[in-house]
Amino acid sequence: MPDVPTVAQTPATSTPFKPVKRPRLEEEPEDDPVELDTIPFIDCEDADPLWNLNTSDILEASIDDDDDDIDEENTGSLSDSKLFAVEKGQLVLLFNRCHQCGLLGASAVITSTEGCQVRIEQSCLGCESKWIWKGQSLVGGYPAGNLALSTAILSAGALPGKTLRVLKFWGMQAISPATFFTHQRRFLHQAVRNVWNEEQERVLGAMQTTAILSGDARCDSMGHCAKYGSYSLHDTIHNKIICTELVQSNEVKSSNAMELHGLKKALSVIEEAKPDAQIVLTTDGHKSVAKWLREEKADKVKHHLDIWHVSKGLWKKLSGLAKKFPLVAKWMKGIRRHLYWCAQSSNGDPELMVAKWKSVANHIANIHVHEDKRFPECCHGKIYREWFDPGR
Repeated sequence: MPDVPTVAQTPATSTPFKPVKRPRLEEEPEDDPVELDTIPFIDCEDADPLWNLNTSDILEASIDDDDDDIDEENTGSLSDSKLFAVEKGQLVLLFNRCHQCGLLGASAVITSTEGCQVRIEQSCLGCESKWIWKGQSLVGGYPAGNLALSTAILSAGALPGKTLRVLKFWGMQAISPATFFTHQRRFLHQAVRNVWNEEQERVLGAMQTTAILSGDARCDSMGHCAKYGSYSLHDTIHNKIICTELVQSNEVKSSNAMELHGLKKALSVIEEAKPDAQIVLTTDGHKSVAKWLREEKADKVKHHLDIWHVSKGLWKKLSGLAKKFPLVAKWMKGIRRHLYWCAQSSNGDPELMVAKWKSVANHIANIHVHEDKRFPECCHGKIYREWFDPGR
């Protein structure tokens, strides 16, 4: 009887365990050729009485290997193309019948896939013809559907990794993240730049001699440690962004100076396109911007402050004051509405605006006749409120 090794005789060894890494999302490898004739076919005419073979449409949409006059590098466009999700089994039914002689039982092979595109080669034993069909037209040598997918991801501001992972779990043949970044680098960024330049040139050309603009800056982080920023000018008449300039902190002395530098770059673009234009510019309360416009651009730029930013600062101060004096909290909304009314009803007259604004100090104390001749009395009727005591 042969010796059977026991547990004591067999040394126990342990294999080091390595955690399984999550596979990276890569471009799907080409499928192995699939013989479509091995799949049972049905007669589409019997299954669907509305089905009818239209050979002319198929030939028009396909690329014939025998036709050398067709430029495969530029056979389609992204502007007028529509994409549909088709199951593999439903796609197989289209190749059961020869596209030339109409004989049933033609064989077809999926020879390759490239991103979303599938390439099928059909051969018929009856007429001995071969036909190569591609699921997408080519744009610059690239499948149009692949470029459309990359364009959609970029236009939607989506993350390519997550978006393509959704398609992978769905079972949809798709491109890889590396392919997306290739499309972005070679085509999409330049396309966005070209469209932006054309639109900016058109908007600047339509600008009148007096431009009503509003501008503001946006930085990558709050506070005084931002590294990147952008300054945009908005045409309030046509509701168009006419200029956006990017600024990096190393171009200026500090991050706080990026807003002024961005405004200078943006105004230089407008002055180059419209040298004689008079600009009415509304900005926030940035002190360096107001000083530069007052000292350097007073002859060409009429500067206004955005009432929303002024109201925001006023609300913060009133909120702090209301903690000590509860009656202030009851007047906060009214004071803010009065500020908006002063700016709206003064027709751009700064002296009248100041006179109306100062009247609020008398109004909250139930004093409605004022010493300033520009605004001698309040415009409202008799009202009943809890007033401030003017002597306290």
